[in-house]
Amino acid sequence: MKQADIATAQKKKQEEKKRELEEKKAEELKKKLAEKKQEELERKQEEKKLADAKKKEDAKKLAEKKKQDQERKAAEDLRADRAAAAAREDQMRRIMGQAGASGGPEARGSAQQSSGPSSGYGGRVAARVKPNIRSPIEYPSNLVTDIEVRSSPDGNIVSRRVSRSSGNDAWDDQALRAIDRMGSMPKDVDGRVPSPYTIGIRPND
Repeated sequence: MKQADIATAQKKKQEEKKRELEEKKAEELKKKLAEKKQEELERKQEEKKLADAKKKEDAKKLAEKKKQDQERKAAEDLRADRAAAAAREDQMRRIMGQAGASGGPEARGSAQQSSGPSSGYGGRVAARVKPNIRSPIEYPSNLVTDIEVRSSPDGNIVSRRVSRSSGNDAWDDQALRAIDRMGSMPKDVDGRVPSPYTIGIRPND
């Protein structure tokens, strides 16, 4: 073999080896890029998983706080209602004591027994009650709760009680709240306030 042929063969062999090395490097680079891309994908999936878990936990905490706030408000409303009822009963006892009545808050004087409301007084009372019925839910329209209301001569309500239940405790409670929001009874045509006076309250009033 000639010297020139040997040199050509060696050069060709070196070029093939160089090409193989370049192909190997390219393959390794491609593999590394694929691994990096997979790691990035897995990292993003993990971040999303953590974010979803945090979002779910935050929503749970918010729901629990809302529930606790509602329970606390309900308890505060109940305490306020009881305190208001106790204050009205106490005021009624003082009023009856000052009037010289006997038999406690349920007693009535002869003037109260003999004087009755005018024919249009019920309409006056209904007009006063209606704006104060603020139920958050709808109740059957056939429910009727009778509330016996006692008031001072100037109309301030001093006591109220359910004299006849509608059979639905929740609606009875709404009816009592409507009376509490009134604060006072309207005066009749003669300037007096009938007491006690029974009010029938319906959901569609």
